[in-house]
Order: sequence, then C-alpha cells, then structure tokens
Amino acid sequence: NKIYDTLGTSDPDQIAQRISENPDDVFPKLFPVVAEAADVGDSAAREILITAAGALAHLAAAVVAELKLADEPFVLAKVGGVFGKSALLDSEVDAQLARIAPNALIERLNVSAARGAAEIARRAGQSLTWPSY
Repeated sequence: NKIYDTLGTSDPDQIAQRISENPDDVFPKLFPVVAEAADVGDSAAREILITAAGALAHLAAAVVAELKLADEPFVLAKVGGVFGKSALLDSEVDAQLARIAPNALIERLNVSAARGAAEIARRAGQSLTWPSY
C-alpha cells in the first residue's frame, strides 16, 4: 500500500499516533499519494479530496463573511501546497468558492503568502505621499 510505504509503517496505531502528535508531518506526505489515487479513479481518494475541498471552501467562506465580501468584486487567491497538484481538488475548491463569492476573481497565488504580502505592502508604500520635514 502506497500510504504505508510513504509513512514507513503498516501499523495503523502508529499512524494514528503520528497524526495526533504532528499532523503537519503526516498529511503533506500523504497528499500526493491521495491525489494520484484520485486521478486514477479511486473512489475513497476522490471522496477525501472532495471533503478537503469543502473544508477549504468553508474556511474561505468564514473569511468572506467576516469581511462582508460575498457580493463584492475582489481577488480571492488560493495559496498553499495543495493547489495545482490535483485537478479534482482545484476544480472542487473553485466551484465552491464561486458559489460563496460569485463576484470574486479566483486565482492561484504563484508566490508564497509572505512574498505576496510583502509585495502588496511595497506597492501600497509607493502610493503613499510621505510628509516632508
């Protein structure tokens, strides 16, 4: 099984313990395995990706609602290592985001979130008029 090979163990209890102790060490390693299985039609893998897309869209919906952007035009940038690696996940997330914020331009950010934020800050700083002393 590719999951066991990827994690280096076939002991479900050890896998569960690793997930509970450090999920950020486990799930990024498993994502490519699940995405590959979904691409070849594995129904369980497809369901995992569809559920993950729903969870990601739910997080975005909370931010959109908090910022009152549901009916506003804005750029909604998808950021993170899962995007651009699974056509199924990307299309599911895009479809759900389009329902949440129908006027949003949904794009994948091709730089890190930190670099993107720095670029926005740099551009904002250029448009400011600084007082002269």
